[in-house]
Amino acid sequence: MNIAARLEGLAKPGGLCVSRTVYEQVSNKMSVQFADIGEQEVKNIPSPVHAYTLTLGSEAGGAPAPAAPTRKPTAPATPKLIWPIAIAAASVAVIAIVAIVYFLAVRPGTPPTTSAGSTQTARTDAAAERKSPPRPVRQAEPLVPETIPFITDRERAAIRSDYLPAPEHKALAISIARAAFTSGQKDDETAKTAALDNCQRLLDAINSKARCDLYAVGDSVVYSRGRPPMPPEPWINRDPAIDRPFAAKDIPLLNDNARASADNRYAQARSPKALAMSQQGTIAFYVRQASLDEAARRALESCGTGAGVPCLLVALDDQLVVPIPTSMKVVGLFHAAGNPLIAPDARESVAQRLANAPTGWNAVATGAGGRPGLALKATSEQAAVDGALADCARQDRNCRVIAIGPFAVEPI
Repeated sequence: MNIAARLEGLAKPGGLCVSRTVYEQVSNKMSVQFADIGEQEVKNIPSPVHAYTLTLGSEAGGAPAPAAPTRKPTAPATPKLIWPIAIAAASVAVIAIVAIVYFLAVRPGTPPTTSAGSTQTARTDAAAERKSPPRPVRQAEPLVPETIPFITDRERAAIRSDYLPAPEHKALAISIARAAFTSGQKDDETAKTAALDNCQRLLDAINSKARCDLYAVGDSVVYSRGRPPMPPEPWINRDPAIDRPFAAKDIPLLNDNARASADNRYAQARSPKALAMSQQGTIAFYVRQASLDEAARRALESCGTGAGVPCLLVALDDQLVVPIPTSMKVVGLFHAAGNPLIAPDARESVAQRLANAPTGWNAVATGAGGRPGLALKATSEQAAVDGALADCARQDRNCRVIAIGPFAVEPI
């Protein structure tokens, strides 16, 4: 019907325009001549349509019909009769075509019964596959307590000792603050509801605004939020040349809320504790944990989930543990692999060299041609800056420092 509507605009006043399909159905059943006007581009139809026109009445004008082959004269139909006859014939042809398509390909649950049925079915299936590619089947992930994010090491141990051997039907829910599970329920749906309710009660008891998510049903992970983005291990690299007493005012990039929270809540809390920050200036921290490793892991997991990318571990207990520049202005976290100031062929090498130097003062400089200069594991900020500029000058010109430690920098 869409094609018929588009072809209508090609017809001359008082005439018809039909597609090749209709023409082939009626051409041998009528004593009229159609004019072949070839392939036509029509609106909203992706492929050209081969069309034929029929002009009714001598006053209509338009393309002349091709000469008809010699045949026995027949009484010509009058112009008043040709129009309804053509429409009726075209309608019959369209209905017949629709019926054939329906019975051969569309009718649900009824495969073709002819000898060519298997070919027809294969073609139909192939067309459907091209239109809607099959979704990959998600493989069930077995529950491994030691990889559950956010929760404490003690809760992980309880899940291994108490939850895994527990009878079905069972479920586990987690949040960034607490985890809870249930077992021995009448069915999985009841277990899911009970686990989420138990988790929420634990959050309410500590006045937490965190949310609970279903993590596992039975021994299979069903968690939909994915793993938190984390930096490569080891997460803790201490260097006495870098450590300095914690002061929220010294941490760059923090927004006002994050700085106030770090100053009023983190700084006053008991150890073990750790604080991580994101590129956007948000923070996450855990205090009074069982160990420093646990505090660091949970802070990085929570921060990374909120930021969508790995965060930077800034503080452990009452010490700042990253080199914080003072000679230049911090404008962000530094990522060598995608930095446009470094020549593309050198980015991977710079990123790898920095990853292999997790302690000390590091600096990166680049010149007009994007050739990088590096100073790694220097004993001071100034030594790192001088070393990076000197290394850059050996291979490029107009060199300037673009990174100090984990931070992107620019002149003050």
